[in-house]
Amino acid sequence: MTQAEIAGQDKIQLYTADECGPCQDVKTAVEEGNFVVLGVEGEVGIETIDLTEGDNYTQIEDLEMEAIPAAYHRLQQCRIFIDEETKRVTFDCRPEEPQEADGKQANS
Repeated sequence: MTQAEIAGQDKIQLYTADECGPCQDVKTAVEEGNFVVLGVEGEVGIETIDLTEGDNYTQIEDLEMEAIPAAYHRLQQCRIFIDEETKRVTFDCRPEEPQEADGKQANS
């Protein structure tokens, strides 16, 4: 994949903070490629945004975030699940109610 293709790639915005334990688990899984995305067609990247840096904290109100980590795809909130055994993260971006997922929800 070329740099231009990566720059134009469809992305999920993952909002985290350094003080958040579950955020670190999700960030690690993303960095290791140990994640799956449901409800988004084709290649999708993950853009990690630290809410403690710069003006990023304003996005908490803009997106009406209630908990972190939080993930959004095209302004639609995605649910985040972590499989406790494999540490694999599932981003469920389907518009309908998600199916039961193995593991626990990261931002519960």
